[in-house]
Amino acid sequence: MKNNNSNNNNNFTYLLFKNVINLSSKNFSPFVFYLLNKGLNFSLPPNKIPINDIICINEFGIKDLPDNVKEVIRKDCVIVLRKAKPPKRNISKDEFLALKDLKDNLDIVILKADKGGEIIILDKSDYTNKTIDHLYNNDSYIKLNKNPIKKFNKEILTVINSINSLKPLCKKLIESNPLTPRIYGLTKIHKDGVPIRPIFNTIVGPMYLLTKFLAERFKPLVGRIDSFFKEFSSFVK
Repeated sequence: MKNNNSNNNNNFTYLLFKNVINLSSKNFSPFVFYLLNKGLNFSLPPNKIPINDIICINEFGIKDLPDNVKEVIRKDCVIVLRKAKPPKRNISKDEFLALKDLKDNLDIVILKADKGGEIIILDKSDYTNKTIDHLYNNDSYIKLNKNPIKKFNKEILTVINSINSLKPLCKKLIESNPLTPRIYGLTKIHKDGVPIRPIFNTIVGPMYLLTKFLAERFKPLVGRIDSFFKEFSSFVK
């Protein structure tokens, strides 16, 4: 039995280090790898029941129901919340301390690999240098003297107002206070030098609501056509 357990532990350790790759200059305890092996979508349970949040979500969900039904649901919700207790912690004490160490360590970044699903640990300085190198040594980007977001918003507004069917939806398609899209990178660990693959976060960007609207309209057509567009310029044509 002892030998079998030893083999199981060795196999688990192999899988652990296969999924979490440390490319930083730091050394970490095994519990850091145990923790990260749970995945970047893993989350801790709350320390207390978020009663106010649950009530707000519940009210939003029942807003269109008859008043008598609303009252029944509210009473049932109160009964459940009074009996509810926070879930138990889903990590060990050592993993919790490892999480605290990672949180306090400002010299590293933790991100996904571009392919394969591995979790990568990088020195923050290395990650920053790779991002800057991508931006400044790439013909796809030019440096602007000022932020063009307001100009883009006006152009989008002009286009929407020129289409009669979209005019009534104008407020739902235009961000009132758009943000500049943010760039972050995923590591290409299968390539020499481990370059980054840029990802642009356009949420709350000037075209976010409009693209979301179009995506919802095109979604039913996906899989029902015999051809596809290789790139956006082909779609425009």
